Parts: sequence; structure tokens; C-alpha cells
Amino acid sequence: MADPAFLDDAPPDDLVEVGRVAAAHGVRGWLKIQPYSPQADALLGAPVWWLKAPDPVAGSGALPRPRGLRIRACRRQAGQFLAAQADGIADRDTAESLRGYTVWVPRAAFPSAGDDEYYWIDLIGCDFHGMGDDGPRLLGRVDQVLDNGAHAVLQVALGAPDAEGRRPRLARIDGTAVGSALAGFAGAVMAPIMSVDPQMGVGFLIPSFLSVLVGGVNSLVGALIGSGVIGGATTIFSAGISQADAQILVFLLAMIIIRFLPNGITGGRK
Repeated sequence: MADPAFLDDAPPDDLVEVGRVAAAHGVRGWLKIQPYSPQADALLGAPVWWLKAPDPVAGSGALPRPRGLRIRACRRQAGQFLAAQADGIADRDTAESLRGYTVWVPRAAFPSAGDDEYYWIDLIGCDFHGMGDDGPRLLGRVDQVLDNGAHAVLQVALGAPDAEGRRPRLARIDGTAVGSALAGFAGAVMAPIMSVDPQMGVGFLIPSFLSVLVGGVNSLVGALIGSGVIGGATTIFSAGISQADAQILVFLLAMIIIRFLPNGITGGRK
């Protein structure tokens, strides 16, 4: 088994991790690559990949350094995988020795994004703003972009200063503390009349959410009104029909109210 023909060039400063070596492919030294993006355009178009070992160099305690590998050919395989042929890898054993290596590509080698399209890497470091009562408000800075399978999730470092050194005004924690205390008090009240288990509050989540939407977000009066509407409708409908049919009617009622009053009955007024 020969060693892979890594390049002696220094790695670029703008490397982005885009996949990993899943296994050897075939008996002629091809690599099976698992890309992190379904499109995998960066991998398909880059002539040189940079591979990083998954573990520190044995005995030295040093972190592995990306090493360049010139790619001869790369094509899509069944599913989400790619098959790639690299210089200096002519047998399966050499290809298998790279299993678990992460694959990196320079950001400059990425294809140009379309209108209103962004690469995840470009979102990291961006200021994150929310809408407050007095207009847009700086909340923090995008620290990471995660994929939970259904959609992308932005991880925001709250309190991080923007490019001009301004720190955001964070939400006060007293509201969270009071809400948590009320939730605990509600659990203590309900415990004597229902079984206590970790999921005992799940059945109240959707009615509570509907109450807030119907009454008006960011409004205590709206929450009270919404609770009366949802709770009263549930009681009235359940008196004459089954519980399941009553829930359907309550959902329809909530949808009608939200359709004509998007901000709730109170319009979000406190």
C-alpha cells in the first residue's frame, strides 16, 4: 500500500469543510465521499481537495493539518454520495486508509450563488437583528448554522458586539423567570387530579399556543381573552359532540380568527 500523493502546498486560509471520506469505492483507489450538501457543487468543481485526518497526529499531540489532494475525476453515485479519483491513489487499501478524513474546499472555489441565495458559511459572523417595539434591534451575531434534517437553524451568540463594537440590548430575564414559576405552579395545581409524568404538560401546549395567537402576541390581556375563547369553545363543543370533533372545531375557529385578525383579538396591544 502506497501513501496518498499529498501536495506540499500550504493550505489556503479560506478552507470550508464540505464532506468526509466514507469509504473506498471499488478496487482501483476511488474514494466514496459523503458531502454535507445535497448539491455538492463545491466538491464537483474544485480541482484540489484538502483532507484533514480525524484524530491528532499520534505521539505529537498536534492537531492535523489539511493536506492537498489533486482530483482527477468526480461523479455522483446512487443516493447522496460522490465517487472521486485522486492522484497517487491506485488501490483500495490506500483509499481505505483515508476513511474518516474530512474534506475541505476553499471558499473562493465555490460556484457563484444566485440572486437571494447565500452559502451557510457566508452567514456566520453576520449581525442578527430582531423586531422590537421601537423598530429593528440588534440581538447578537450568527455563530453557527446547523441542519436538523428539516431546515437550517441559526445559532446566535447573544450579546456579541457588531462590527462597530455596539452591544445589543438583551431581553430581560424577569419575564422568563415569572413564566417558569407560573408553569411550575400550574403543574403543582394539576398534579392531584392527573397522573404526574414528564409528558403531563404536552396536552396543554397546543391550546396555550392557540390562546396566545387568538388573543394577541405580547399582550397579557390578549392571552387572557384567548384562553377564554379557546377554553370556552372547547367546553361548549365537547358538550354535544366527541372530544376529537370538538378539537377540530376549535382549530377551525382559531384559524378563522387568525385569518381575519392576524395580530389577534387585541392586536398585540398590552
